[in-house]
Parts: sequence; structure tokens; C-alpha cells
Amino acid sequence: EKMKDKERIDYTKDLSIDGLKGKKIGLLFSVDQQDENRKAVAEKIRKDLQDAGAILTDNIQLSAEGVDNLQTLEYEFKHNVNDYLSQQKNVPVKSLEEIIAFNKKDSKRRIKYGQTLIEGSEKSAITKEEFENVVQTSQENARKELDRYLVEKGLDALVMINNDEVLLSAVAGYPELAVPAGYDKNGEPIGVVFVGKQFGEKELFNIGYAYEQQSKNRKSPSL
Repeated sequence: EKMKDKERIDYTKDLSIDGLKGKKIGLLFSVDQQDENRKAVAEKIRKDLQDAGAILTDNIQLSAEGVDNLQTLEYEFKHNVNDYLSQQKNVPVKSLEEIIAFNKKDSKRRIKYGQTLIEGSEKSAITKEEFENVVQTSQENARKELDRYLVEKGLDALVMINNDEVLLSAVAGYPELAVPAGYDKNGEPIGVVFVGKQFGEKELFNIGYAYEQQSKNRKSPSL
């Protein structure tokens, strides 16, 4: 509903390599608390942001209290899978319950790592009304927690390594932008994720663009 009155924006129009200058950025991580495998990357993320002109607030701790993503995931998964399968003609299973039973017939091959999540989804017994209440409450709590920093404390964006703190922004519906940040000791790529204010996509793209252009962390694969 809120998007109906939003004008279409060309997010590429005002991109600037100086988009991080003077921006207040909150780090959702501490370099000292990273494992040795990616500590150097964490240090580089911090340095890259500072070199680009950002003003940093270190080690922000977010609380996910009152945000229930699992209960909504279980409800949606069960109902959507059952709805989809019920409309198919040539499939060997017609429900999530039958999928679970099918997997158990050859568990060594079909569920090598178990099926705890889908079994939990099958056991989900909340009603549609309860589901909608959980969704609304979780979204309100997630937005309130993020706004504590993005609005009340005036930060322009929050930054996490990979998706370590992705739950709140995903539930809140706030924009996220992932940019290459470097590689760990095993050569595995690591990303930095920027989280912006509600409807703050334009500013977030500019911040991410400035970080990408100034850090130059991505390496093209050998093909």
C-alpha cells in the first residue's frame, strides 16, 4: 500500500564514487570477535569504509526479541507446498506429509542431513489468524529495533559480514545490498551487506556503489 504513492526512481542517475563521504555507518560486527579465517577481511572492510570517508560506529548489537521467523516459515512452507502439490497431476506425492514419508523410505540417500525443518513445518498447527498476528508483530518489532539506529541515532546504514544479522532487515522489509568484500584464507568469497532505512534504496545504492568502486574487492573468476 505504501508503495502506491512512491514515484519511480532511477537509482543509477546520481551514483557517486564519493557516496560514502560523511555517511554514518554502523558496524554489526567486531573485528576482534571474528575467527582467524576472516579477521583480515573484517579489518579490510572497516579500513575500506574509513578510506571512503565514512564515519563508523563499531560493534552494534541488535536484538531479535519478539521477532519469530521460524513459526511463519513453517506455516507458509507447509501450506504453500500442500497447495502446489494438490494441483499437480503426475507427481508421486501429494502433500508435505507424503514427502516426509517418501524420504524416510531411503533415508541414507534422500535425507543425509535429516529433515528437521520440514518435519517441524508439517507439525505446525497455528491458524491463519495466528500466523498473520505473528507476521505483523514480528515486522513491527524488527522495524522498531532497526529504527533505533537508522532513525533515532541517525545512522545512514548498517553493515554486516555475509548474512550474519540478516533476519531483522528481512522481516522488517528494509532494503539490503550485498557487495564483494574480499576472500578468507581458503579463498572463499565474503560479502558485506548494507542495510538501509525504509524506502532508502537510492541512498543505499549510492553507499554500496562508493564502497564497491573504492575497495575494488571483486576478482573475476578464471573461465
